[in-house]
Amino acid sequence: MWVDVCKDLGISRRALKGVGALTSDGEERIASRPPQLTSLQRIAELKDTQLRKALLAWWENHEDAQEAMIALLSNTVDIDAKREEPEYAEAVEFIESLDDAQLTKLDAIDLPVGRAAYSVPTLTVLTERMLKTDDDLHEVRKMVFGVDDNWRPPQAAIGAPLGNTAVDRVLKLVSRFLMDAQKRWGKPAAVNIEHVRDGFSSEPAARRAQKEYERYIDKRTQMNQELESELRNHFGLEKVRPYDLRRLQAIQRQNGVCLYCGCDITFTTCEMDHIVPRKGAGSTNTRNNFAAVCEICNRMKSNTPFAVWAQTESAQKHGVSLAEAIERVKMFNAEGGTKADRIFRTEVITRLKQTEADDPIDNRSIESVAWMADELHRRIDWYFNSDGYAGNLNDDSSGATKVCVYAGSLTAEGRRASGIEGDIHFAAASYKTRLDRRHHAVDAAVIAMMTPAAALSLKTRSNMRRSWLETGDESLRTAWKNYPAEQDPGYASYQQWLDAMRSMLVLLNDALDNDRIPVIHAQRYAFGNSNAHDATVKPLLRIPLRSAMDADLIRRASTPALYCALTRLPDYSSKTGLPEDSAREIMVNGGHYTASDTVPFFEGGSAQIQVQGGSADIGNAIHHARIYKCYKETKKGRVYFYGMIRVFQTDLLRARHEDLFAYPLSPQTVSMRYADPKVAEAVQNGHAEYKGYLVVGDEIEVKFGEAMSDKIGAFVDFFSEQMGVQDEIVQRWVVSGFESSRLMKLRPAMLAEEGLDRIFGICDVSKSMEDDVRNVFARSWRLSVSQISQLALRVIRRNSLGEKRFVSKNQMPTCWSCD
Repeated sequence: MWVDVCKDLGISRRALKGVGALTSDGEERIASRPPQLTSLQRIAELKDTQLRKALLAWWENHEDAQEAMIALLSNTVDIDAKREEPEYAEAVEFIESLDDAQLTKLDAIDLPVGRAAYSVPTLTVLTERMLKTDDDLHEVRKMVFGVDDNWRPPQAAIGAPLGNTAVDRVLKLVSRFLMDAQKRWGKPAAVNIEHVRDGFSSEPAARRAQKEYERYIDKRTQMNQELESELRNHFGLEKVRPYDLRRLQAIQRQNGVCLYCGCDITFTTCEMDHIVPRKGAGSTNTRNNFAAVCEICNRMKSNTPFAVWAQTESAQKHGVSLAEAIERVKMFNAEGGTKADRIFRTEVITRLKQTEADDPIDNRSIESVAWMADELHRRIDWYFNSDGYAGNLNDDSSGATKVCVYAGSLTAEGRRASGIEGDIHFAAASYKTRLDRRHHAVDAAVIAMMTPAAALSLKTRSNMRRSWLETGDESLRTAWKNYPAEQDPGYASYQQWLDAMRSMLVLLNDALDNDRIPVIHAQRYAFGNSNAHDATVKPLLRIPLRSAMDADLIRRASTPALYCALTRLPDYSSKTGLPEDSAREIMVNGGHYTASDTVPFFEGGSAQIQVQGGSADIGNAIHHARIYKCYKETKKGRVYFYGMIRVFQTDLLRARHEDLFAYPLSPQTVSMRYADPKVAEAVQNGHAEYKGYLVVGDEIEVKFGEAMSDKIGAFVDFFSEQMGVQDEIVQRWVVSGFESSRLMKLRPAMLAEEGLDRIFGICDVSKSMEDDVRNVFARSWRLSVSQISQLALRVIRRNSLGEKRFVSKNQMPTCWSCD
């Protein structure tokens, strides 16, 4: 592990750069773990004692046959095909001596494949040969193993997860797109991948990392189940949350003392704090960045790195010391293996010493992106061309799919060199502008047209231009602009690429003009793992049960059971609430309350749940919103109106394996209590038609009419009238949140705030209009649900190819519209 490397070098973990650098989240990179030989370790992990001893004894006595055994156990070769080969004879003989039960257990051994499967002798032979000759690994491997140039180690499926949420999401999207594209148009001739730097980081042991992660999760699950039992039995918790588990683990690990000042803390009195905060929004939520602390320390430290706060006079007066905190870490109770605990302690100490806040969330790692491109390259190449690597096809066969990875710098170079830069039909511009979110599609089109020969020419042009800029030599200016000339290598291929780019421009502009390039935003349909409530805990409002209570106060009852008890009293009115009653009595969860007792309510109008003897807002934990067409009976007939019910995650806890978007909501749920009263009443009385649901990231289309606010009117006028942007672009929006029971937040789906400065710099527009337009981007458009019918709202759902989905046999989300 890199932690051990840093310890030997005498430096902090965060000081290590390059391949071994941490991510911006302060976590280890899946892609850059140091190489480890684990074949023998995996064999030693066999749970069947008899089989393990037999296999280890065979291993010690058959050094020359170890390679063959690894190949057979890792399924790199077919045992039937190797049965008669002498070098496999001893390994085959051992395997065939086992009964069916033992064979099943043997097959469960998780051995890595490819280079990770090499034994120590093989690694030694490969290394010595590379040191003594000029051959690279590929050439040495050919000599040692007798394979040809087409041989490749087997790869994971394109969409196989790696345990990193962001990476896994990309892998899944790419896999789905390629599978659907192949189904629609057949096997691709080429797949081109762009990455953001000229080189790759080291190749990760991805499969091994995933298996290690799975074993870790299994162990943690068992530990969590034990902790859950303890929390239920000793602390009386009916529902155990991840927060409770982390808090109890920290208390036990820290011997029941505050990590910062050393005072005694308990499960009920401690608070969890991030040792190092993050610049901007969010936090680094890794286990090594959490500490159980007392309330005073948490309040005093605030949003400051511990090492900085510990040097302040106020902290030192409170008994806070970096040195003493480090000593407390060294005294942590063990949780796992000795090595894992040692590594964890080192990571926590590193966090305690850190004096700068972590980088912002959006500061993505270049190395990770480059690795992802390389990983995708190998997986896609194996998926389409694995037959060729088995000897069935030649590398240049017409049936092979060419898979290439190109540096991101070639994209801009390709646009400029091909001459398409100023002729693209972007919204409000002909040059590449980030104002139009479809600029990503243009970059993708440029990379799609790239060829190895064209890339080489473009790279050469770029180097020549750089030389001109650095030296000022005017002869180089003419040379790079005319490169490649007719006498230069690659001239013919470059001219073919230019022709292809011009043809592509015609198709691209046609797609831009006719709205055939969608912009798809991230959505979450499954039950989320985000925070169930805000971190700030507020005090509850306690009211004597005898008191008069209006309907709004009763709606803010601290628990569903209390709400039910109050609303079921005979003198309750949904409009006026409850009158004062000195004889009032209720039962709540088996407890008897009389008129002199106080009952708890939430303060304020925001949606909340009860936590830790107080309350916390849950406005950021909305899973989806349901849109209803409601009606009210009047003397003149039915009066229709649109309404919305925000569905909070806390109300879906029992529906994880059901249809979350159709799960019934009882009157006492938070979702119904914090809905618009007239909408909730219409739904409960059967006076509402469920039109469909919305999630954050949903794409919607509207038709603007007369009823527009000044700000949104200015936005539409500026882009449609003054800038001549297509109506389809101006009328397309994406859901960014649900601000209240009546308001949803929308932001432009096709347009972005980036690029506005340049647009406003070249056009004549009033200051008030500019402010209104910027305000829509910065603060979103707050749309009242009551305006839905006037705007003819349509919700757009798309398949993996970006096409609108109107029907689905597999219950995938489909488009829907309001009347």
